[in-house]
This record gives sequence, structure tokens and C-alpha cells, in this order.
Amino acid sequence: MPATDVHPLGRRAGYASRGDEWVTLRLFAPCVRSHVEVADWRITRSWAVEPPSGDGFDAAYIVTMMRADETRHELVVEFAAPSVLASVGYAEEIARRFQREAEPPERVVVDVDRNVQVSS
Repeated sequence: MPATDVHPLGRRAGYASRGDEWVTLRLFAPCVRSHVEVADWRITRSWAVEPPSGDGFDAAYIVTMMRADETRHELVVEFAAPSVLASVGYAEEIARRFQREAEPPERVVVDVDRNVQVSS
């Protein structure tokens, strides 16, 4: 059974014996909370739609975002064909990149190499 001890820096450490030597199992740092800025936009809903651009795109999703002041924004995320990573979860992940912007784009395109391009 591992023994516990107090590290010189005030952290708790666990030790275990391995033959003639003591091995550190884990080191626990004190919990420090830092100020974290809340995103301007939060994702409220997402769903699949037919790609508005038509041919050349496999899938598209609308990600609805809302600010604290109840302002709504819809972002269309389109995936160029052939897409292997098209999913509502990935569309939301892309939308998170724009959460801190004053005005997120209305449409983005994800190419086959997963590069994201803002489109108008």
C-alpha cells in the first residue's frame, strides 16, 4: 500500500516501494481558480440541413448561437465532398472558434483537408 507524505512545497505526494527505491506515484497541486472569460455567444441548438451550395458539398449543419442579451445568430457550416468528418458535433466545434467575435460569420466551409474558410 502506498504511503502518503507532504512534499516540501506543501503538495501531497504518494510513494510506493519498488525493491530498494521509492517511486513517486502522483503529485497533487493545490487547486487554483483563475478568472475565465465567458464566451459572448453560446450554442443553443444544431441540426442537419441540405447543403445550401448544392453540388460539391456532402453535408451542412445550422448552428444557432445566442448572446446573453438574447441576440440570435445562425451559422451554416458546410462540408465539401467527399467529407469523412461531417457531424453535428464537429460543426459545433467549428462554431466555437467564433464565439468570442462580435459578429460571427453566417457561413463557413470545411474543405476535405479540414481547413475552415469563412464564406459570404
